[in-house]
Amino acid sequence: MGSLVQIRNVPDDSHRVLKARAAARGESLNRYLLGLTAKEVDRTP
Repeated sequence: MGSLVQIRNVPDDSHRVLKARAAARGESLNRYLLGLTAKEVDRTP
């Protein structure tokens, strides 16, 4: 099992946009954000 990461004080507009993008892909917000995180981790510096 992975670790819990919590992001506080996300602006409402940002939350709405991210949730809509996730829904457009048929994903939960959690799954969508995990995908974004994985891409960032794999990115070559």
